[in-house]
Amino acid sequence: MALGITAIISAFNEADVIGEVVADFVAQDIRVYLIDNGSTDDTADEARRAGGRGLLHVERFPEESGAAGTPARFEWESILRRKEQLAQSLDGDWFLHTDADELRESPWPNQTLREGLELADRLGYNALDFAVLNFFPTRDGFQRGDGLRAFFTHFEPGGAFDRSQVKVWKRQPERVDLASSGGHDVKFAGRRVCPVRFLLRHYPVRSQAHGERKIFVERRPRFVEAEQRRGWHVQYARFQDGERFVRDPATLTRFDGEAVRAQVAVRHRSEDLLEHAQEAIRAYETEEARLSAENQQLAQTAAERHRRAEELEREVARLERLLSLLQADTDARRRELEQLCSEHAARTAELHALQETQRMLAQEGEVVRAIAQRERETLLRESAEDRQALLREAGDELQAERRAAEAALAAERARHDEELAAERAGFNARLHAAEERIAELDVRAVQLELARARIAELEPRALDADQARRLAEEREAALAAELREHQSRAAALAGAHETHAAELLREHETHAAELLREHEARVAELSREHESRAAALEQVYDARVAQLEHVYEARVAQLERAHAAAAAEIAELRAALGDAQARVDQILGSRTWRWSAGAREAWRIIGRR
Repeated sequence: MALGITAIISAFNEADVIGEVVADFVAQDIRVYLIDNGSTDDTADEARRAGGRGLLHVERFPEESGAAGTPARFEWESILRRKEQLAQSLDGDWFLHTDADELRESPWPNQTLREGLELADRLGYNALDFAVLNFFPTRDGFQRGDGLRAFFTHFEPGGAFDRSQVKVWKRQPERVDLASSGGHDVKFAGRRVCPVRFLLRHYPVRSQAHGERKIFVERRPRFVEAEQRRGWHVQYARFQDGERFVRDPATLTRFDGEAVRAQVAVRHRSEDLLEHAQEAIRAYETEEARLSAENQQLAQTAAERHRRAEELEREVARLERLLSLLQADTDARRRELEQLCSEHAARTAELHALQETQRMLAQEGEVVRAIAQRERETLLRESAEDRQALLREAGDELQAERRAAEAALAAERARHDEELAAERAGFNARLHAAEERIAELDVRAVQLELARARIAELEPRALDADQARRLAEEREAALAAELREHQSRAAALAGAHETHAAELLREHETHAAELLREHEARVAELSREHESRAAALEQVYDARVAQLEHVYEARVAQLERAHAAAAAEIAELRAALGDAQARVDQILGSRTWRWSAGAREAWRIIGRR
């Protein structure tokens, strides 16, 4: 019974080649299921026309792709997941994951793809690998219907990223995995890949205009960034604006079917895998050396960080010593301020004493004014009496006045002596003035005595009342003048002392306030600077430590994963090599062996390896 083979093709704007690709599969009795990824041209119509009954279905995926003529995003992982689902749901024995610009062929001459696949199936293999041949135009002007095999005659081998092309598999009970490898290497349990690779003729660019449109308009802008970060879609990364897509034949290899098939047959698939593993090991060793250098750099960075931390500790100690000095200076300034406050209190007490002295002097002036007023009244009364009574009473009054004046002067001198003894040198001038006043009063007492004697002399002459009144008025005027002079000098002394004391007090308070504000501002500024620098340094230190630890852990984990993956791949390759050798021996002994003597010699060479 013939095997059921289905090719699952995904396409976007491939109308110029999709008809030929679909017809080629159908002609080899391989059914086709087309996934149209939102094409904006007639790709789907061309596939229907060429496929006929061999085309199972044309599915628009996703359904909303290409709406209103707008191409959808090229979500390659979603397309691969859809192909995994179709391989589970569609009828068939074998499935091909292929693109719309690919023709696939058997590695054995004069065999169709179906026949080669059936041979691999009979040999017990359940997966096929392909050798990629990328064909490029050597002349421009390819048109729909020109024939891909006839128009494109020169190729170059696929790149390192196309080394693994296990894209055909036999139906499995469980769902296969295409997406994890980006569609390059189908994975499932119990996979046995045929050691002879089949041919994959790839036609990515058909003309200059097609290359510019496909790469710069229809592919790159539609790629998903997350998929590019995984290393997918690298096949178009080398093309730049202004790229020449029509190639010089000298830079390519002319396609010779027999030579290519012989080369594929001679070169065992496992050799490519071993070379790939060796390249992976070399990359691993390079990465390991780079990580070792990075670790050394990290160690140097850690040492530098430790040195910087020690410098920061020394700086913190210096700042703490500076803070202690500032604290001591603050205490000294506080003691100085307290001393100034004590001086201020003393000056204030001195000012209160001066104010009390001023009050006593004012009271003394009131007494003198009262005495003068009483004397004036007495003199006025005497002027109305007769001359004899005036003279007698004048003598008695003068005597009483002298005694009162002497007593008042003695009391005033004693009081002034006591007050001036407690005052400072500033009150010496007032004391001197008081002493002069006492001296003047003594002179006045003498004058009064002389006036009494004069009155006695003049008594026989019987002075009249007018002369006595004039004498009394003159005496009253002299006493009033003396009183005013005394009050003026006392007020001047008190005002000068009060002004000086107020100026000293204001100057002291201003200086003390300025010193206090300056000190407090300096202390606050240094404290803020110290705290800010300490916090900033601590944050930088913590962030750098966390960053270095994270980078180191990530590098170690990545290195361990790469080492484990390389070890597993090497083991798998060794197992595959042993299995391939056994299969080669089986093929050489089978009746289906129809190769030339040169091919047998090539396989014997492989066996000796």
